[in-house]
Amino acid sequence: MSYTVPNASWMPSYDARLRSAARTVELSYFGVLRQNTGEDWNNVTLTLSTARPSLGGAAPEYTPWIVDVNQPKLLQEAASMAAQSFDMAARAAPAAGRGGRGGIAASAPAAPPMESAVFAQAVVEAGATSATFKITAPATVPANNTTQKVAINGNGLAALLEYNSTPKLREAAYLTAKATNTTEFPLLAGTLNTFLDDTFVATSSLKTVMPGEKFDLALGADDGIALKRRVVNRFTENTGLTNGKRLITYEYVVTVTNNKKTAEKITVREPVAQSRNEQIVVKMLTPVEKDIGTPEVKKEIIREANGGLAWEFTLQPGGKRDITLKFSIEHPAELAVSGLE
Repeated sequence: MSYTVPNASWMPSYDARLRSAARTVELSYFGVLRQNTGEDWNNVTLTLSTARPSLGGAAPEYTPWIVDVNQPKLLQEAASMAAQSFDMAARAAPAAGRGGRGGIAASAPAAPPMESAVFAQAVVEAGATSATFKITAPATVPANNTTQKVAINGNGLAALLEYNSTPKLREAAYLTAKATNTTEFPLLAGTLNTFLDDTFVATSSLKTVMPGEKFDLALGADDGIALKRRVVNRFTENTGLTNGKRLITYEYVVTVTNNKKTAEKITVREPVAQSRNEQIVVKMLTPVEKDIGTPEVKKEIIREANGGLAWEFTLQPGGKRDITLKFSIEHPAELAVSGLE
């Protein structure tokens, strides 16, 4: 005999532990259960399923999407006009009744105020897949709505390590492990605890990853890659003899040092001023335009979609590199310009 009861649920949870020396990620897959059914589950065999019968077996049918004149407002105006017309006719009745005792002046009751309709918008989250996990070890889940964690699976995944940084916002290099789900089952969306070797790094989330699909694991800042950003120059000068111009030159240097024992791939991103007015001219000085590529034409320096630059390079153990960014902004001296630093 089998039966279904409410007030029982589970959610996926993960521990991702990067083994930096082996360049692998140990991914542990858990199910976090809770139940408040009124009956303790003592030493039971668990099967976790992602199926949700409440969603039904077929896609729902939508109702017609009608766009029309706002009828409540028109009906209200029509009712008001009808009431006024009836009131005027009733008030004119005594003049028409010669010799009578006079008519009764009556007015229709005022129409109740109409309120604008508000559409209740539901948010539906549909599961990306349906899977079943049978838990091998017996488990006990009390009926007090407390969480219980059970192990589903654990795998070692090869990882490609990359560091990303935006020194203007924070002088830190953030490690990302790029891996592929080489297992036969999907990794469902859930919470993710990340570890760098034996050190806890952060709590984040993992999106649903199907078998064979690539995914990224954010592993937090790593002090093994040091960054220092400094302003080398910010110089303002007036140019032009007749049509006075103002020229502002900016120069920044970012120093990257690899203190690790392995060569590491690093990406450094820097914003560059973008003009939205033809009177404001931004000119790139270092690097020169011919050395800057696009996502389609790969070079070491890439112009990103937001107008900034990204340097992508590999730094050897103990290596150091200086990245120079220099550009100028020219505009009429009498023009008030926003966004200048």
